Amino acid sequence: ARFASEAAASRAATLQARVDRLELVCEALLHVILKRDLCTREELTALMIQIDLRDGVEDGVASADAPRRGAPLCRRCELPINPQRDACVYCGAAIERGPEAPPPPRAVRTVHCSRCQKEVEEQRTYFTGHGLVCERCNATP
Repeated sequence: ARFASEAAASRAATLQARVDRLELVCEALLHVILKRDLCTREELTALMIQIDLRDGVEDGVASADAPRRGAPLCRRCELPINPQRDACVYCGAAIERGPEAPPPPRAVRTVHCSRCQKEVEEQRTYFTGHGLVCERCNATP
């Protein structure tokens, strides 16, 4: 049991080091992209959503799984859609709903700022090396 515990702790430390390194790389890339005006935060967010939807589910995880069978597809571009959205994130086509199914209420996603710990709307946060931070914390050094 002791050996298994030590092996698990070692594996966890290795994984944490990899996550920390990836976070650093992502932050550096984000700064380069934004500083060189290669795209806007909004464009980057849209691209992240498109990548997230590759498996047919908008869940904040980039899955390597094949698209889920039965995932709804856009009628124009035939790529996976999130039926809770008003438009396809790939081509912008309106997401059609049958008359029997009113649009589902759009939930506002909230997250906790990694600095001040306040709950804020996800869309009002910035990705930093310390995780998502609110607008106030992002404005202060």
